[in-house]
Amino acid sequence: MNTNVKLMALLLAALVIGEVAYVASAAPDENQIAPQAGPQAQAARRLIAQRHLLLGRWLLTKGEPATLQGTVVTHIPGVTVLLIDGKHYNILTPARWQVRGDVKTGEELLAGLKGQTVTMETLKVEYNGAVKTTVYAVYKITYGETTAEAILPVNISPATSTPS
Repeated sequence: MNTNVKLMALLLAALVIGEVAYVASAAPDENQIAPQAGPQAQAARRLIAQRHLLLGRWLLTKGEPATLQGTVVTHIPGVTVLLIDGKHYNILTPARWQVRGDVKTGEELLAGLKGQTVTMETLKVEYNGAVKTTVYAVYKITYGETTAEAILPVNISPATSTPS
């Protein structure tokens, strides 16, 4: 198997096995995993956290900037559905956002945007195999005069043509 197929298999496993959330943070330590949970539950949570890390690393290394403009249809934890030219796009969405100096959850931010037109700056990864798969992960949302920026352990911005 070539590297792209392996990476795609890892991505699909992450999407199927765990809640999909765009998380690029360090794996939880023992105090963050419920101490009352049994060893099997703790191991399962660690495995999910590791898969999220792999997904985050994959997006950061393979992602290209893409701007999407459309109407927010709905939001569930980790995924926002955007309607663009009559087609639905599922966008991986971080859990925490900074809006005008305040911290909001994805649910608080996007519940208020349902039905509104927004512009999303995303990382886009596309795989063209037997089935075309496109993954978008948003890091900035602009609506009206307001900009919401994802709170992540990394800073994401489009690369310039000449590195400094």
